[in-house]
Amino acid sequence: MKKIFISDINGNGPLSTYFLVAQKERKLKKNGEPYWRLSLADRTGSIDANMWDNINEATSVLETSPIVAVIADIGEYKGQPQLTVRQITALSDDEYDIADLIKALPDRDKVFAAVVAYIREVKEPFLRTLIDTFLNDTDLMDKFKRCPGGMLWHHAYIGGLLQHTFEVMRLGIEMCAINPEVDRDLVIVGGFLHDMGKIYELDYELSFNYTDQGRLLGHIAIGYEILERQANKIPGFPDDLLMELKHIVLSHQGEYEQRSPTLPQTIEACIVYHCDNLSSQTNAFKSVVFGPRMEGESWSKWYPIISRQMLLREQKENVF
Repeated sequence: MKKIFISDINGNGPLSTYFLVAQKERKLKKNGEPYWRLSLADRTGSIDANMWDNINEATSVLETSPIVAVIADIGEYKGQPQLTVRQITALSDDEYDIADLIKALPDRDKVFAAVVAYIREVKEPFLRTLIDTFLNDTDLMDKFKRCPGGMLWHHAYIGGLLQHTFEVMRLGIEMCAINPEVDRDLVIVGGFLHDMGKIYELDYELSFNYTDQGRLLGHIAIGYEILERQANKIPGFPDDLLMELKHIVLSHQGEYEQRSPTLPQTIEACIVYHCDNLSSQTNAFKSVVFGPRMEGESWSKWYPIISRQMLLREQKENVF
């Protein structure tokens, strides 16, 4: 089946292509009849859709098939494209190309090698041993290399956490060069570990969602537990050193309003927080400023998460 990408959808008219079902919610019309509210996705983004009719047939498909073919009408809602789905069918594995549907960081092994090169610069013996407990855990590192950096706002693609971690570590190292008094080892290891909890917070097999653990605990608490578990494998790991690392993990969101249980109170935690924020916000802006838009648009939609619109630049493909 021919793939038409979300980034190429604009105007009105019919559409026939396939998508990944990122989110689905069965709701009720004002008259009490059911309908489906959907978020459909491919590697270029996501699009909202409603299915008002043929609900019983659609339900059997949506409850069993994450990848679907749709026949729909293209419309617009609040300045953004929206689909009205007329028909939805399941696809077998040989009817689609998974590379069309899931955006993934290219050369993940190369980025991972760069991260490893940074953490190999650490000199403190206990921190070097701690790093080895992470790098030698194949399952943990496989998840780390695949996990997105976020659900929607920043680095929201396979390998996004890896790319974000690389950026935070690189920025942190530059800040340490400017400020040689800072404990460089703590900044490097703290940058490596700050978002590690996301590997269990998020579900990222086909579409992105939160796990039960992620909803109940959040990535900060999960990351704290991972760090404590790995450090406990090392006899004699200094309590004060572990406390400093725990503080970086717990404070890296930087504000209570961002669900950070404590605020940065060491210079190393301050650096990791600001590098984390700079990486995430720059990537989020980049995905919008150079991303898909309606023809003729020069400003983005309003983003409540940052209470503003963004001035758009020339659209670019494969922005990571």
